[in-house]
Amino acid sequence: MKKLLKNLMENFRGKTVEHDPSQSLCPECRTALKELSGLGALRCGKCRGIWVDLDNLSDFIWAPEEHLAGILSDTVIESRTFNPSAPRPCVKCSKPMENYLYDERDSLWVDACGHGHGLWFDPGEVALARQINKTQSSTEI
Repeated sequence: MKKLLKNLMENFRGKTVEHDPSQSLCPECRTALKELSGLGALRCGKCRGIWVDLDNLSDFIWAPEEHLAGILSDTVIESRTFNPSAPRPCVKCSKPMENYLYDERDSLWVDACGHGHGLWFDPGEVALARQINKTQSSTEI
């Protein structure tokens, strides 16, 4: 069954979880994540994946393009982006994340903590998420 990210977000809207970002490990390659200054996100220098807390997701996705320099040009890894991936541990609680369809009209799959801690973007997925959001915004007007 397909799980939609917006349903997860609605369940956890307004609930925050404290976590020390210096203790955050990449769910893909288990290296330390580095904070992306001013974006409320963490990035892996090795695999280039990005962790975003659910509370910061909207601000991160809609951040000005110049703030996301180097992120929007990442190459998509099709096997991870357009298909559900094997479970990876949540950056905050280490429990296996689940696969969620970013939007019911598109084929972007993302990993998210089922306990509402956050969302993992593989390389290239941030640009796709922005494109999906722009398309939705223009069709809602």
